Amino acid sequence: MDAQARDELKRVLDQHNTFFIATSNDDKPWITGVYFGEEFVPVAEGSDDLKMVIYCTVLNDTRKLQNLKANPVVSFYIGPLEPTEVIQGMGVMEVITDEAEIPHAVKVLVTKAPPAQMFIDNLPVTPVRLRPTEIKLANYWDQTKNRRYWVDAMTGLPTPPAFPTPAPAPQQAADASAAIEAAAANATPPPVAKSGKATAKSLPPIVPTEIPADTSTAPPAGPKKVAELGKGSGMGWVNEEVSGKSFNEQLKLLLKATRAGVLLVMTLPVLFGAALAFAFNHNAFNPWLLLLTVIGAGAAHLASNTVNDYWDYKSGADTAADTVEGGVGTHSGVLTSGVMTLRQVALLTAMLFAVALACGITLALLVGPWVLLFAVAGFLLAYFYVAPPIAYGYVGHGLGEIGVLFSFGVLPVMGSYYVQTGLVGWLPFLASLPIGLLTTAILFNHSFLQWQADKQVHKNTPVVALGPERALTVSALIIGAAYVAIGLNVALGYLPWYALLALLTIPMMLKGLRTARQIKAVPGYGALMAATFKTDVNIGLLLIASLIITAFVGMGNSFLHIG
Repeated sequence: MDAQARDELKRVLDQHNTFFIATSNDDKPWITGVYFGEEFVPVAEGSDDLKMVIYCTVLNDTRKLQNLKANPVVSFYIGPLEPTEVIQGMGVMEVITDEAEIPHAVKVLVTKAPPAQMFIDNLPVTPVRLRPTEIKLANYWDQTKNRRYWVDAMTGLPTPPAFPTPAPAPQQAADASAAIEAAAANATPPPVAKSGKATAKSLPPIVPTEIPADTSTAPPAGPKKVAELGKGSGMGWVNEEVSGKSFNEQLKLLLKATRAGVLLVMTLPVLFGAALAFAFNHNAFNPWLLLLTVIGAGAAHLASNTVNDYWDYKSGADTAADTVEGGVGTHSGVLTSGVMTLRQVALLTAMLFAVALACGITLALLVGPWVLLFAVAGFLLAYFYVAPPIAYGYVGHGLGEIGVLFSFGVLPVMGSYYVQTGLVGWLPFLASLPIGLLTTAILFNHSFLQWQADKQVHKNTPVVALGPERALTVSALIIGAAYVAIGLNVALGYLPWYALLALLTIPMMLKGLRTARQIKAVPGYGALMAATFKTDVNIGLLLIASLIITAFVGMGNSFLHIG
């Protein structure tokens, strides 16, 4: 393309820093919006012919990235939501693997779209490059301004002339659209020079054609038939397509379906409870009981994740999160993508709860009946968070947050402490509050990422009820309460004075809150979510380490000590 074509495209490009890309793989199309930055570069040194390159990033482990790796040919749309003047096109989108190119791509992206920096800094993303093969500039109010350009995505060969347009006289306006379509029908894009990449294909212009009515009586093609339970590999909770894959691939699916990456949220409270018992009564510490507790609590946590996916999918919350503008899906994606069915997720959930129950019964026989009380309470809180008829996570009034405080804070800490000591009391309850409040903050801030989708399906989270601005204030109060709880436990002698090193995480947390207030969108909320998770993990590990040290050197100069 020449400089005039570039200037015509920049008239639209300069008004937008996000665009929609449509990917497809295995007959499953997917569309999503991302930040972008573009540049026009010469085809060759000294050449007047230009080609456009678009840079963006996509979240790791998402359907769009999987689609791009399998089929890099995409369609894209740049413009407002209402039909005015827009850019449409096709092209080849590739992951940038050249380490030297990545800094340049990031610079182009964040210069045009500064909010993209929040994604890059706080979320796992992959930089990608889009090389358009066909670009259409469409003006729905004045079709005499329509243009279409072809560009070789790999070599940037010169383009044919743009659509011939008649003089913009009023009496010719009625014939403009017909002239444009006639030109499109007769135009032929230049052949693309052969390349070593299979994706370097010229893409023909799209010409509207009348689709004949389907007179067949055959039913439309439906989803692939689900394999019978146990068929193929022996993992009955996967469908026919997946059951033919290797064990490692199915294990990856299991980890994805259960969202095992966040298992630390449950593991840390259990380890903290055991460390608390070790610090105050290390003679009674039993590592085998701790291992059984970790397995049982971990299975219960993974089961709560699959329960959440099951009922959020049935309610439409997960589907809405993927489609509502300004939202982002935080679910596993195995149901929305069709990899697993509801029945299979239910079976997987039952298997995980069975493991948790077996661990609970074993511990109850070895230690005492209080274990079953903790286990049953945790099960009820986890299951009915989104499951009817209670679904207290949908009700609002902070009930979901209270449930998380107990199921991911108080109960695992007190339960783990009880397993080691056979005791319950104020010590494990009060000591559980810092980690419990931070875990509550994780869930609370998680709701910002899809609050618009939650609102659409009447999931009345505090963010929906209060609105993002006031909810950020509540988030700050929850996090502040966690730090106060650390100080309280030090004052009571339940934690050593050097546990106050946890206060060093305050600047990181303040930065996340400040970013969320400045960028009231997914990038800002993602930064807050990342800061909260990092703070929870760092403080959890620090408190565990401080208790282990205490077991050997004592409390030091605590203000009080209440046994």
